[in-house]
Amino acid sequence: MINEFISVSEADLIIAAKKLFDKYPSSRVFAFYGSMGAGKTTFIKVICHYLGATDIVQSPSFAIINEYQTNQGESLFHFDFYRIKKIEEAYAHLGSMTMMELLEVDEKADSDALRKSYYRLTKEFHPDRHFSSDDYSTKMKLTAIFDALTKAYNTLSDEQKRGAYIASLRSRKQEEGADAEARAAEQHREGIAEFKKGNYRAAIEKFTRATQLAPKNAVYLSYLSLAYSKVPEHGKEAEEALLAALKIEPFNAEFHSHLGLVYMKAGLKKKAHSSFQKALRIDPGNERAKKGLEQTR
Repeated sequence: MINEFISVSEADLIIAAKKLFDKYPSSRVFAFYGSMGAGKTTFIKVICHYLGATDIVQSPSFAIINEYQTNQGESLFHFDFYRIKKIEEAYAHLGSMTMMELLEVDEKADSDALRKSYYRLTKEFHPDRHFSSDDYSTKMKLTAIFDALTKAYNTLSDEQKRGAYIASLRSRKQEEGADAEARAAEQHREGIAEFKKGNYRAAIEKFTRATQLAPKNAVYLSYLSLAYSKVPEHGKEAEEALLAALKIEPFNAEFHSHLGLVYMKAGLKKKAHSSFQKALRIDPGNERAKKGLEQTR
């Protein structure tokens, strides 16, 4: 059930606060959603004062958690979960981000750009500025983010260290690429073995993994399409895999003729006919396309 209350003054907010607690007298946790500047903190100030808060109520955007005392000796806690979420996300990706990504700059950023970005981010994630409670976990994450930012700044600010770091990144990417290609080839071979046994669903899993490891390999995509075409109700996936292969190799006559067969199986004669025509324009001697063209006249 949705209740609407329109406020045009702070006096209206006092009424709204009273209505809120009249409706939910035993509730102890409330969530407020709204864009920046929508008035969340303004309303929360009114609520806190309504509940007897004696402290100054302000946004916890920098502190994350604000604690206020009431005139009855009770504590009110004001959380900024958007900030908590941002800290969690930054901490979770520390190990996967490059130093440039961490500082939100590119490889060619000059010293001025580096300094500005570093100061902005360390101000945002500084443990002392952002955390006023004793939550060890959050403070530990903020410290880790702050230390990573400082290390990135010190490395990228030194031309020699920056050059060595970027070179190591490129070398690592090359090694990872070679390893991915090898694993993709192995998955493809295993997929062919499953396909020959008639285990088409198992083949789909293997071919899918191969295409994930080597997304620009059109042959892997064509085999994935072939495996999908053998499983009922997977014609759409067979089509999508071949279309992806054709984006990589648009002048591959075999891919066009295979796509024609997929369309024929789905009863789409016009599309099938067009695909066979494209195959023959590329390779006039393609027997599969010739036969398909006759069948779709």
